[in-house]
Amino acid sequence: MNWTFTKTSMSISEWLKLWSIHAEVFELKCWRSFEEEYPSQRGSAKAKWVQYLIGGSLVFLIFFIIWFPLLLMNIALTIGGVTNNPTQVDVKITLGSFEPLFQVIADSDDIKIWTESQFDNFQQDFSVSQAAAAFLSGFQFDQVVTVTVDGESKTIWTISPPQYELLVDRLSPNNTKPVRLLFEWTLT
Repeated sequence: MNWTFTKTSMSISEWLKLWSIHAEVFELKCWRSFEEEYPSQRGSAKAKWVQYLIGGSLVFLIFFIIWFPLLLMNIALTIGGVTNNPTQVDVKITLGSFEPLFQVIADSDDIKIWTESQFDNFQQDFSVSQAAAAFLSGFQFDQVVTVTVDGESKTIWTISPPQYELLVDRLSPNNTKPVRLLFEWTLT
């Protein structure tokens, strides 16, 4: 805006460079006046308490800037009791490095929130295990959902004849290498 209303022969990039140089000179001038008011010998080490005070404060400030929003949201959601149940679940089953065998998406119609009695029955079933009971004690009934996944895949498994022969070879009893079955789910 300053360049717009000032009579000048400079282009805008030259004007910005000039003001950048001006800002740098001003900053150096401020440092020099600070050094004159609080003199110290050149090359002398700073006192440890100064380093710990300034460095520790900066580390704490960075830690606070990063973690405070996360802790605030966690506490707010814990105290407020707002649950973040999924609205969509994607399920995919893959055999080795081949194309996915099974892919399905369950949307909000297939996701049911538990009732309090369902959750109480579930907790009673697992009350014999201390670890399971301790884990379940951190949840409320409205934080648990049942997802019904359709048994029919939404995609057709396309495998080429060479890939099919490779799959048959890997699944044969003569093959000693393990074949990895990957089950993936994504909650959104």
